[in-house]
Amino acid sequence: MVYFVCMEIAQYGKELENLAKDMLVYLQSSDERVFSVFEKMEKIAEEKEDSALFGYLYFYYACAYYGWNNHEKMMEYIHKAVQELMRSNEIELVARTFNLFAIEAHRYGCFSIAYQYYNLAETMVEHTDLLHIKALLKTNIGDLLTELGDPKAGCKSTEEALSLFEEAKQEDSINYLLATINYGLHNIYAGRINDARNALKKVESIIKHTEIKVSSYEGWLLILRAHMAVHDRDEEKMDQYIEGMVHTIIESSFLSNYIKEIYRFCSILIENKEWDKASVLIEAIEKNTKGNTLAYFDAQLAYIKIELSRALNQRKNVIELYRERQRLDNAFRQDENMLYYESIGLMRIIDELRIENMEVQKENIQLQQKAESDSLTGIPNRHALSRVLEESFNQALVEKSYFGVGIVDIDDFKKYNDENGHLAGDACLVSVANTLETIANDFNIFVSRYGGDEFVFVYKGLLNRQIKKIEKEINDRTHVPVTHGFHNTIPDEHTKPWDFFVKADEILYRKKHK
Repeated sequence: MVYFVCMEIAQYGKELENLAKDMLVYLQSSDERVFSVFEKMEKIAEEKEDSALFGYLYFYYACAYYGWNNHEKMMEYIHKAVQELMRSNEIELVARTFNLFAIEAHRYGCFSIAYQYYNLAETMVEHTDLLHIKALLKTNIGDLLTELGDPKAGCKSTEEALSLFEEAKQEDSINYLLATINYGLHNIYAGRINDARNALKKVESIIKHTEIKVSSYEGWLLILRAHMAVHDRDEEKMDQYIEGMVHTIIESSFLSNYIKEIYRFCSILIENKEWDKASVLIEAIEKNTKGNTLAYFDAQLAYIKIELSRALNQRKNVIELYRERQRLDNAFRQDENMLYYESIGLMRIIDELRIENMEVQKENIQLQQKAESDSLTGIPNRHALSRVLEESFNQALVEKSYFGVGIVDIDDFKKYNDENGHLAGDACLVSVANTLETIANDFNIFVSRYGGDEFVFVYKGLLNRQIKKIEKEINDRTHVPVTHGFHNTIPDEHTKPWDFFVKADEILYRKKHK
């Protein structure tokens, strides 16, 4: 698995930035010193009381335990990561956490759970510009579709991934290289040998022109090259690549990442009657993975051995292997049930956090509405006006569209207030505000109380003749005389939002004294 720093860790200070760099180096080399780095980072997170930082740390804890095949600890930290990251709205890392759980479910052979969480991660980033995450997910989905027996769909998903990597300018990344290797493998399984050969050429070109660490892709590349050697009937290269694969089986810390591909390659060797070569790989797997792999992998290996025994007409072996396969299938079902329960538990956490976030958002909206509402009239106040004025002006500036400000002032309001009393004056303001709000809703525009007896409209994308129609509605529908002055034009970089307000006020003043 490839690890990335997914957030601007530098904002937390140089010490944490250096720790994050050490963490990634240790993770990539399965170095246990990563846990001492985690402890130091956790102390900083506790000092800062930062949910995003805790979520970041817990995500990489989960990644480390994934690499050490410690499922229980990985799930513990996935739960912690999701809780902190969803609360702090760290969308990228939430998506990566779902992707990590999907990869684990995929590794256990629980394809429906894997597909569910890949899709959940895709939904998280659907409306973002996180192209590299979208590409990573498409790559993983492509691998899943191929394993489900639809390599053509796997090719299509991986093609989409490669396009996204290119759009994100990541053609020199390890993930782009691995996606290209996967694309070659999917094409082999789909019977598209020329496309697979072209993918291999592209991989070799990428390696030639970049400095990607060899250990990051060596196992995958060996398998792709070995497939091509089998197709080309090149015995010398087959032996060379199989020797390399045996070395990988013995030495690799991340064998579970591509053991399924080795099994597929064994099947192809058996189909091509290369029984001795298949036996060499099977023997190496049995010798070096006994008791260290999942029931799903063991069941797959038993199936490969059944294939080989059938090809060699070893009936007694086939019967014994079927019994072993049945036992392993039962163990696999137990693992599958465990993953289903964990998936339900994780989904419950996600649902609870969504409800919590919805409640928080609802409270924030209510607080904002309260802070931006005029206490007397109930319509937006000058705080809301400042926000809408700025947002609408910037939008018009970008779109080069019309933008305008209109000010409505009640005529002789002081006199009305003095003659009828403050309660009647307040009632007049409420009545005018209600009328102006109704007009604003009719024409889909914004109105606020600015203060005293003044109200302000913000006009977006309207021509002067359209605003004059609104002006007529204002004069016809308010129960007391009012004056409306407005300024409306296409803004440029030399103007500011409040310039429109000042000019509208000047026009209002001239109208009142005409």
